[in-house]
Amino acid sequence: MKLPEYFKVKAYAPGHVTGVFSIYDEYEDPAQRGSRGIGFSTDMGAVATVVGKKSKEIDVSAKYNYGKAKTTEIGVKQLLENYDLKYKVEIEIKTSLPVSQGFGMSASGTLAALFGITKALKIKEEEALKYAHFAEIYSGTGLGDVVAEWIGGFEVRVLPGIPPYGMVERVRNVPKNLKIVLAVVDEPIKTRTIIKSEGYKEKINSFGDDLIEEFLDSDQSIEEFASLSYEFAMELGLISEKMHSIIRELWHNGIYASQCMLGGSIFAFGKEAEDIFIDLGIEEVYVCGVGKGPKILEMRRE
Repeated sequence: MKLPEYFKVKAYAPGHVTGVFSIYDEYEDPAQRGSRGIGFSTDMGAVATVVGKKSKEIDVSAKYNYGKAKTTEIGVKQLLENYDLKYKVEIEIKTSLPVSQGFGMSASGTLAALFGITKALKIKEEEALKYAHFAEIYSGTGLGDVVAEWIGGFEVRVLPGIPPYGMVERVRNVPKNLKIVLAVVDEPIKTRTIIKSEGYKEKINSFGDDLIEEFLDSDQSIEEFASLSYEFAMELGLISEKMHSIIRELWHNGIYASQCMLGGSIFAFGKEAEDIFIDLGIEEVYVCGVGKGPKILEMRRE
């Protein structure tokens, strides 16, 4: 296969919100490590513009609209090194949702960049999933967002990791054209500080697996999902009194809502939630739809 001297590719990957999860990081193989969980992808995500030029050595530089994208750099370097592809690669990632608020933006940007590169260099696209997942595991920035964003839609991560180990099932009972409202109400939460904490890990796993099983045995409605997620958030104890008050108000108005894991943010189902957030003085509000998997927006190879 003749490799291009130069390529420029723009790729998209959706965001992702987890409502309930449990941690499985004890395996030696990073393909097995990850999380079980329930969540959904959002059509607001990240767009990565990747420029690559043949070089004498591998050189990768990646940045978000707010700073250095270290997780992305790790994933791209691993891919290029393992395929012995010597390129100087520059990546610019634009996210449509904030980071460290439980919206899966680190995973989204990394997956978009790697998906673009696999397409530009004619590598199996599944390698984008593999190296993006590895990068998240190594960086401690996530456990299951990558595989969820790869699948898209509402999902249950029944078994942790990526294929052939991981297993994901679609959630059956989701209304068509569902609108999702995301609101940032508190300070960001660094995922790494929670998932690397033995205290939090024990608490997460003691409740997460039972709630996931309960959901699998249920009608798998968005109401059941939000209810179990709310229960999980309360048990985990990361929910602030401000956030708790807002979520109670939403449920009082017949709107299913809970905390995004892991962030100082809330998800709510139904566009009418937007007005309630605004009436409560919440300024950072996003209305989105259910997202599908990654895709190429533009590509040039020379």
